[in-house]
Amino acid sequence: AHDLDRPPERPLRRHAFDRPDHDRRGRQAVQAQRALDLASTTDAADARARALDRVEMASRALGQTTNGVFAREALALYEDLHDLEAVSRVTNNLGAETFFAGDWVAARRYYAESADMARRIGDVVGAATTDCNQAEVLVFCGRAEEAIELLEPAIRVFRSVRSEGDVAFASVLLGRSLSMLGELPRAISVLSDAVASPASQAERAQLVDGSIALAEAWLRAGDVSLARSTIDNVRDSARSEIPSLYPALATVQAETLAAAEDVTGALEACASGRASAVEQGLPYNEAVLTVLEHEIAGHRGLSALAPDDSMQFLARLGVTDLDRVLVTPRRLSFSE
Repeated sequence: AHDLDRPPERPLRRHAFDRPDHDRRGRQAVQAQRALDLASTTDAADARARALDRVEMASRALGQTTNGVFAREALALYEDLHDLEAVSRVTNNLGAETFFAGDWVAARRYYAESADMARRIGDVVGAATTDCNQAEVLVFCGRAEEAIELLEPAIRVFRSVRSEGDVAFASVLLGRSLSMLGELPRAISVLSDAVASPASQAERAQLVDGSIALAEAWLRAGDVSLARSTIDNVRDSARSEIPSLYPALATVQAETLAAAEDVTGALEACASGRASAVEQGLPYNEAVLTVLEHEIAGHRGLSALAPDDSMQFLARLGVTDLDRVLVTPRRLSFSE
């Protein structure tokens, strides 16, 4: 079958490191243009819906924002056609669109609607995938209990279909959630297994992401040496191969250096990570690093960027507890 004749996929969204694939830009651009041409010339609702669907996904791969315009039109057509599988899948993809647009409340709502629809039609893998997408957003917000409720059943589904890459990714999210809740022995066990899994070893981004989470768990457990060595093992890869993960790595690196009383190194890591976040258009990471720099500097009586705008931005995203997001002891809270 031709690419445009096949329905698009429901991807597991790995928001932390799913960024435009520059090696495929040419192919994606051609596919997007062909889909647009088809959408503008066909009167068949199903063909037009698939074409619009393709435009949305190709645009995402190209790093171009559409504000979900094509996806919403495709969704309306699929609803008219009573194609519930497509409705669920496109709603899932709208969750990703709104996530990257900075409306995380809407993203969680789309993901929840998509998962509910998937369950109604018996698509257990689709529901698990979308639940995992929603859980990642919840983890970013520090809402660990809600994330665990979604992740544990999803991991069971992924294991039942032997989707080892999805098991590893969801396990990293589970480990992060457990770490936030202080369940450190289990968190370290889950994260160590995920990092050591063949799926993580085969995918560099997955390995780096898992290692960042494991380093954070070691830091919460008070083992600064293991946290530092875990970060050191993947720091160069994050910076050169998966730059979208570098600000997250710099966050844990800064906290590790601060715990080791290296305030100068910690502040340098904050500045480096924040500059990377600004360059890549990662406002969540930029805000987290701005707050962290203020905290580390403040504990030593030093000055840093005022974090008011960053605090307000994080609150709009749905972050309500900085002690879940960062390890460094807080002087600030959202209630102040």
